[in-house]
Amino acid sequence: MYPFAQSIFSNGNDEEIGKYGKEIFNNFTKNTNLTYWEKNKKLLGFRKSENKDDIFDLIKISAVSDMQFGKDAGKILLNGNIRIVKSKKKQKIRNIYCNGKHVLSMRANDGMFTLKIEGGNLLHKGFKKPILRVIVNSEAIPFIKEGKSVFSKFVKECDPNLRPLDECLIVDEKDSFLAVGRCLLNRLEMLSFNYGMAVKIREYIK
Repeated sequence: MYPFAQSIFSNGNDEEIGKYGKEIFNNFTKNTNLTYWEKNKKLLGFRKSENKDDIFDLIKISAVSDMQFGKDAGKILLNGNIRIVKSKKKQKIRNIYCNGKHVLSMRANDGMFTLKIEGGNLLHKGFKKPILRVIVNSEAIPFIKEGKSVFSKFVKECDPNLRPLDECLIVDEKDSFLAVGRCLLNRLEMLSFNYGMAVKIREYIK
């Protein structure tokens, strides 16, 4: 799970707690490669000429993409010239551009991404059907092209791994990419209900 820092242990703990914390960390990082810095000194990883902050940001963005959208999503979304826009005051990651196109925005409240139309297009090309997809019938297409949300009665099929509040791709029955949005229901609910909103559209192809 990201972030690992959700497991927090005090520096001033007793021997038993210290042993327990170390055990948790060792189990969590078993059979993995770690990249980390201590006192601003590089311990493992990259060439000295590279900027540590930029590299760490790219690693973070790629890791969150893989966790949120699926394995290799980072490679699909970040394949090119990357520009990262940060907030002025706190220098938090806000927007990610690839080859000049806005592909992702990072949510301030939870560190996850909102998917932009250009990012959705890349994932649509990079992932095979039905990954990340909500498939709608032809009746829904005119409404989607106006930016209106997808209702359950128009949903033909859905990636079974999508859950409420997940980012998703909206496609037609021929797998033509239409829009990106946020799921409000899971697959079973979308296919069972004859009314109600299934996906909130964020951006669409006009």
